[in-house]
Amino acid sequence: MIGMCQERHRHQEWLKFLRVIDDVTPADKQIFLMADNYSTHKHVKVQRWLERAHVSTCTSHRPAHPG
Repeated sequence: MIGMCQERHRHQEWLKFLRVIDDVTPADKQIFLMADNYSTHKHVKVQRWLERAHVSTCTSHRPAHPG
């Protein structure tokens, strides 16, 4: 298990965490991430990094809060 606590929860912090995961994962292993539908996880810079790193992701698809 890999964890990291940070004061802020922006895409920059998420990218930092993703890089840590990538750095400690052996090259012969695949990375699969499950994340909520939080906007930080969907940021364009995060999506670009995930594509370049060949990381598979799954996000939750909860319906929007009514009203």
